Amino acid sequence: MLKRIFAIIFAVSLLAFLSSCSEYKGQKETGTADPKVVAAAVSQASKAADTLDNMNLKAFELGKLGMAMAMQGVPGASDTLDSALKLATQVRAQSNQTYAAGLRRMSSGWGPKDHEAIDPLVDRITNASTRVWVIRSIAEGIAKLDKAKAIGILNQAAQDAESIPDPKYRDLDLRGVSAALAALDFKAGMDAAAKISDPRIKAWAYMEIGRTAKADGSGDADSAFSAAGDAADAVLNMQPTSDLITDSTPPEVKAEVLAKEKGNLMAYSARVLANAALALKDSDAAKSRMMFSTAEETASSIPQPYARSYAMSDVAMALAGANPADANAYAAKIEHNDAKFAAMMKAATAAGNAADMSGVIDVAQSISDPYDRAKALELVADSLVSSDPKKAGELAGDEKYPAIKDAIYASLAVAASKDGDKAFKEALDKIKVPRFAGAEAVYEQARALYGAAKLKEQTDPAAAIKLYKRAASAAATAKSGALQWKTAVALCRLDPNQFIYYAAKLEGGDNMKVGYLSEIAADFAARGDYRSPMVWDMAVKSASSVNDNAVSADLLANIASACAKHDKARAADIFDKALQKAGKIGASES
Repeated sequence: MLKRIFAIIFAVSLLAFLSSCSEYKGQKETGTADPKVVAAAVSQASKAADTLDNMNLKAFELGKLGMAMAMQGVPGASDTLDSALKLATQVRAQSNQTYAAGLRRMSSGWGPKDHEAIDPLVDRITNASTRVWVIRSIAEGIAKLDKAKAIGILNQAAQDAESIPDPKYRDLDLRGVSAALAALDFKAGMDAAAKISDPRIKAWAYMEIGRTAKADGSGDADSAFSAAGDAADAVLNMQPTSDLITDSTPPEVKAEVLAKEKGNLMAYSARVLANAALALKDSDAAKSRMMFSTAEETASSIPQPYARSYAMSDVAMALAGANPADANAYAAKIEHNDAKFAAMMKAATAAGNAADMSGVIDVAQSISDPYDRAKALELVADSLVSSDPKKAGELAGDEKYPAIKDAIYASLAVAASKDGDKAFKEALDKIKVPRFAGAEAVYEQARALYGAAKLKEQTDPAAAIKLYKRAASAAATAKSGALQWKTAVALCRLDPNQFIYYAAKLEGGDNMKVGYLSEIAADFAARGDYRSPMVWDMAVKSASSVNDNAVSADLLANIASACAKHDKARAADIFDKALQKAGKIGASES
């Protein structure tokens, strides 16, 4: 399936490097290098870095395609994944790591300006040839076909990750590998996560492992969440650092920067603890309450007022999922009103208490920034549309921002459509379209028409079609491509004959156009409509016209995955087109 594979150019690069070394030996140790030697080394290193990056991108893309093919049962998935793995393994060849190390040694005596040119390239080569994130992603696809093989690959990737030179990338790759491995072998994944050095990344890994285990029953989720809490505690013991600090930084500035970084560490710890506590609320209530208590105390102890407010807000929002009353009480202690509002709003909605919003409204009205205050009140109004439309209307009437006022009225109009056409019209008429620059108001009218039509689809399809047509016209006037496409999809779902007029002529960004055409094609295919092959072809043509080969391959894969549910043969052909695009990654984009 692969039409083209990049040849490894490092034999040539290594020869150039050795040639540069022989010239370099004759130089004096003056902190400068022969410009010709520098230029040659930089040129070769640039080519090497670009080639490795393109090979990794190609391997990653092939891995994604192989996984999609495997998930849809399309032939060729195993071969595609094996090709991806082979390519990614070539990138990690020892010769490439040796080349990077040689460049670093050769340039050790160069001056600062020359290092600015060569060092980023050496870092790119080193990272590309030592990191394992691409192999990890390919293994996730292989797991769809051969679980044991994937476990072996991931176990090796975990070992390889430990030798990554950059500590940050070492931990990040271990995080990814541990999460993927835990889904297949929980203990092995937990063991890999335990090797992460940075407590922040370790906590992230354990939370991800826990969420996966809880969702699919692949392991002991509670142990992962508890481990995340332990890692969050360890974050508090980290010594704050900052790249902003240099040897010349004044002591008072250094102290201020480090104090801020310490506050950030405390905030991170509090957020992880709160989310881990929320995850444990049903299985270990006592431990959950203890972790929430620690999170609250940590967030409240942050010295910086702004950071403290937002950390407390995050903790309160997590607490709302366990105990809305406690969350509301804790939120009341928050100093900044915008952070307090977010927490109190979450607590109110979590409690199913949206009709009683007086306290939340008071906090929203206390927000100092006018626009932030208006957006907060819009959220309140939206939550009241169903339970207290009168109050929502009052909030809309008080708004000073027309766009926000109209957005609330649009939501009220949709809700009012349940009470009949007259109520809908009265609510819709409250959206006033100015004589000039009225696109935003027209868009809200279109959104209201679309929402009302959606509610009528099951009970009165004919009325829904009329409303959708009005929505399409308004969306076109407002120049909203996304809403035009959404409306076209809905119209085609109710009446396939609307396709030519409402969808076939629509333009827009490729991601949007391809996605909506695929949705229409899938709907047509499900009902056996003769137009489905034509629409699949339109989607494929649009995706194939994208110049970025990786993006084009992704779009084609999405079409193929949607098509596979209805036509495996056509899906296989579309996947083949995606593979051809992936094979061109790194070539000149046409």
